[in-house]
Amino acid sequence: MPSAWVARRILGQTHATVSCGPFQGLRLCAPSWNAHAAKLAGVYEREIYGSLDILKQRPDWAVAVIGAADGYYAAGLARWDSVREVHAFELDPHTRALLAQNCALNQVAAKVRVHAACTPQNLAATFSAATLPCFVICDVEGYEDVLLDPVARPFLRNCHLLVEVHEVLCVGVGLRLEQRFAATHEIRTILPEPRRRDEFQFENFWTRWLKDFHVVSAIGDGRPGGIYWQWMVPRAGQS
Repeated sequence: MPSAWVARRILGQTHATVSCGPFQGLRLCAPSWNAHAAKLAGVYEREIYGSLDILKQRPDWAVAVIGAADGYYAAGLARWDSVREVHAFELDPHTRALLAQNCALNQVAAKVRVHAACTPQNLAATFSAATLPCFVICDVEGYEDVLLDPVARPFLRNCHLLVEVHEVLCVGVGLRLEQRFAATHEIRTILPEPRRRDEFQFENFWTRWLKDFHVVSAIGDGRPGGIYWQWMVPRAGQS
């Protein structure tokens, strides 16, 4: 398939190192099913990169990455000086091992605590007594409806939350989250955007003959419809 060939070219050209974006220089030790070429090209989930900037505005953050997959965010953010500690939750044991490998490869293993499944109980145990400002990145295929409840887990009222909302798997979850956090957070919806041919940085004689579809597919996230993000910032007086 042409798209697979383009993805292999990205892997070869980048030497398995993220080429640009907020995680430029991050090394990824093995291809994963989860948009590996898009990560190396520096455009994976680029819609939400601006939300990460707040982590650079003050020091000593505690970050939770729930649904950490291969560690793109966990290892990537752990490389930032402003992030003191990262708690990476990943259910799948094979992917969790890959996450640990990527943390070691990028020399941030001491900064990242790797956990198995995130439950309401262990999430609360991790952050209820936190003295650092907290930032939560959540991508759990609809389980956000269970985890993210500021009444049951009051510490969430003071957290910055970047949530991938899975309406396609859990109908109405976006509205429920908005209603739960409306009193404590400013909430902004971030919609997915199509990738563009000019975001592909690795053109050569051969790739120029490919249709845009094949190139864009290689650097896309493969995101189905019914998925978007909510970016929630605590209101003044909350954090």
